[in-house]
Amino acid sequence: MMNGEEFWKYKVEALKEANTTTPTEDNPEPWLANMTDTEKRMYENGEYTDWVDAVTRNAFSQQHNLSFRGGNEKTKYYISLNYTNSEGVALNNNFERYNFRVNLEQEFTSWLSFSSNTQLSRYSRSGNSPDFGRAFLMIPLSEPYNEDGSIKLKTWEHSSEAFNRNPLSNINEINSDIRYKAILNNAIDIRVPWVKGLSYKLNTGFTFETSSWKNYQGRDTYYGEGTNGELNIDHWDSTDWIVENIVTYIKDFGKHSLFFTGLYSAQSKVYEQDTMNGKDFSNDVMYYYQASKAGTLSGTGTYWKQNHISQMGRLNYSYDSRYLFTFTARRDGCSAFGEDTKFGVFPSMALGWNISNESFFMQSKLNDIVSNLKLRLSYGKNGNEAISGAYVTLPELSTFNYLTEDHKPMYGFYPVKLASPNLGWETTTSFNTGLDFGILGGRIQGTFDIYWSNTKDLLLQRTIPTINGTNVLLENIRETSNKGYEIQLTSTNINTRNFKWSTTLNWVHYDSKIKSVGLYDENGNPTDDIASGWFIGHPVGSHYDYVFDGIWQITDPNNPTGPQDPDNPNSIPGYMKYKDIDGEPGITTADKEIIGKSIPDFTVGMMNMFSYKNISLSFFINAQVGATARNSLKDVNSNSYAQNKMMIEFWTPENPINTYPKNQLNSGVNPEGAGFYEKTDFLRLQDVTVSYKLPKPWLDRAGIQRLEVYTNLKNLATWTKWTGLDPEFISSQRAAPQVRSVIVGVKFDF
Repeated sequence: MMNGEEFWKYKVEALKEANTTTPTEDNPEPWLANMTDTEKRMYENGEYTDWVDAVTRNAFSQQHNLSFRGGNEKTKYYISLNYTNSEGVALNNNFERYNFRVNLEQEFTSWLSFSSNTQLSRYSRSGNSPDFGRAFLMIPLSEPYNEDGSIKLKTWEHSSEAFNRNPLSNINEINSDIRYKAILNNAIDIRVPWVKGLSYKLNTGFTFETSSWKNYQGRDTYYGEGTNGELNIDHWDSTDWIVENIVTYIKDFGKHSLFFTGLYSAQSKVYEQDTMNGKDFSNDVMYYYQASKAGTLSGTGTYWKQNHISQMGRLNYSYDSRYLFTFTARRDGCSAFGEDTKFGVFPSMALGWNISNESFFMQSKLNDIVSNLKLRLSYGKNGNEAISGAYVTLPELSTFNYLTEDHKPMYGFYPVKLASPNLGWETTTSFNTGLDFGILGGRIQGTFDIYWSNTKDLLLQRTIPTINGTNVLLENIRETSNKGYEIQLTSTNINTRNFKWSTTLNWVHYDSKIKSVGLYDENGNPTDDIASGWFIGHPVGSHYDYVFDGIWQITDPNNPTGPQDPDNPNSIPGYMKYKDIDGEPGITTADKEIIGKSIPDFTVGMMNMFSYKNISLSFFINAQVGATARNSLKDVNSNSYAQNKMMIEFWTPENPINTYPKNQLNSGVNPEGAGFYEKTDFLRLQDVTVSYKLPKPWLDRAGIQRLEVYTNLKNLATWTKWTGLDPEFISSQRAAPQVRSVIVGVKFDF
């Protein structure tokens, strides 16, 4: 981002060009009248604020885990205690967790056993972080602190809070964010003694979670100053239970093997929430504990319940460990769907052929090289809820209060959402073929998979006439197709007594295309939904925009001081030029086209592991190629002189570049609002770990079974031409950055 001197020059150049006041001896630079006192003072003193640096820190984290295990032939237990205290790179971003776990396995008889897993957790995320969006945009010639060291609420003299609100102001808010979670899983396993191979298992799970979030904005915060203090309280509870009945039957006879599984399960989740908002307090002493003293107080209540029922049958058959067959049928029901569409049936089938177990293969010379070879084929359907709420299929009203003619308050309602009784499951039909192989006695192992899938009935908001009371209706109308392949190779490169080296490589290619969005032309053919950015034959997340085609230059034909092209009134020197797609005069929406996609052509990851005696080293590299994203940090903004900007080389008559337009106050240099798109290709050294295990003879004297020290480094380096923040996570270029961490740890067993 621009520093203070760069921002001053950037703004002054624009003000100077737009100036209409004649300079005089007493006022040689009249354009400086538009610079604020803070900007002038900081520039003259050679001061500026690096706001991104001001809201970040080098953070320290620690994690401790203590576990005990033991038991006998019939009883086994495991107990663990975990404590985590982690600081984020954003100021005041803290996370603390206590976790307690108990696992128990008890065998009562040869045919009856019981297992239990209980986990209790406490999470604290108390404290508010600075506003990263504001930190990236805040001008560098503004001040974060008062002379006494307190946080300034307004960093400079701009009249709008969108530009003068201190990104650090959130730190002054008094915030408590505590969450408790209890997970209980129990299972009874019965191996029916009078029917060999038949067993029944009862799984039960219960999860309870409660959250208490309280926040108070006092007079030392931006918003609290204007409201005489504001409190917000949010409390919610959720309970989730599941019961699974599982029957299995195993039968081996000769070269044949059967394995049957039957499942019937029920699940339910209930969520309740209460919120409260209060403003206008006499003082800040009791912060969020003074709701009764609020000048205005309001609250809301929320409740929803959602149920699921599932049945599943699966049959596995194997012949001589050569031919494998699996058939599965699921029936799933969700209460959130329409009355006649709550249930979906999803069958699947898989075939496997262990070619390396065939006699003709074992007797061939190929067997000396290939140690394992298996072919796989599968076909099936899978259901996805993809629904945003427990009651989304029902119509919805919103309140509209009003006064009668005699000024009595009345409650009114109006429709905001129509019923969608036919909403149902999104269904994906997939076909997959794969090959597993091993070479040179297993020194090289790998898998290769190719898949094709088609997803129908995707949920989509359809635009409808507003005469219905609302202009959208949720329906199952979109259809997409997907295909791709994945390769994974693992090789043992060196394997000696003291030194080992192995490599795992993973390569993934994925392609997605929209087949229908529920819109059709007069001939019944699917058409694009341009407003939603969905285009037939292109993937979801395609970029549709005008194509940036350089900058209009003074040397272009016609009048050098006015419009250069009679068909393009904005063809002024220094303005952005757009590619003419349709060949017609002027630039219209018909000149937009697809500019890249958010899905990469391929991703690749490689893990290398080395060990020499008691020392081990591993490093993981991953890469992404082929995706494109709009770089919001380069966007031309008409209010850019009230906020910071990425340091850009601008067009000038003396510097007639074709990469970025001129610097112009409240400009229309980008009249169509086109974006700047860049490739997000990157290569990243993601993870490096070095460890050392102390020799066992040293440890035996101290009664220690194992003692290992290690160092782990994450996000050590990234190579990319992307000029914004992290190219892998591009949803926001004004957010907390990726963390580079160094972890030092020790593990020991008694």
